[in-house]
Amino acid sequence: MKSGRAVFAAALGAFVLTGSVASQAAPTYEIDPDHSSVIFKVKNRDIVFVYGRFNKISGSIVTDTLRKPSKLDITAEVQAKSIDTNVTKRDRQLKGGEFLKVSKNRSITFKTKDSKRLEDGRFELVGELTLLGVAKEITVIFEPTGTGKASMAFQLGGHITFTIKRSDFGMDAMIPDIADEVTVFVSLEGKFNIPPSG
Repeated sequence: MKSGRAVFAAALGAFVLTGSVASQAAPTYEIDPDHSSVIFKVKNRDIVFVYGRFNKISGSIVTDTLRKPSKLDITAEVQAKSIDTNVTKRDRQLKGGEFLKVSKNRSITFKTKDSKRLEDGRFELVGELTLLGVAKEITVIFEPTGTGKASMAFQLGGHITFTIKRSDFGMDAMIPDIADEVTVFVSLEGKFNIPPSG
């Protein structure tokens, strides 16, 4: 059975066999919000991890070439007010002035500044994460998880896990009762619409 990375590489290589797709030097895959997730965990009182998610994500994934791309750039935007920890009172607090300040900072963004393909088929992305209006450079690993085709669109999927210190972005409320370190899990599906032939 082929691994997700092997399927990813094979499918991208196969794109060049499709004339209408081959004409696109740098295909753009729009992030599908229905099949993408942003989940986080943070430790509470050094006892248990509390998990949450953001329900609204948009953006794009762009490759530099169709055959065995050496670069993969992600631009993603998460709506801060879409935070969901399954506890209404806690969500209101997280949206307020101690934490996300959603009235002034409506989105959390990531934009790739540089990327390279690793020998194992994964991609190392250096990008700028902006939270609470503070931009910090972070490095993450994008691991391809699969590809496919539906109707007139190609699809690709990938997964990213990274950890930040929220205090680096000016969010230091309730430390250490609520841990400074936050681990984020991102699963993305991108769709590249095939231009009609003729």
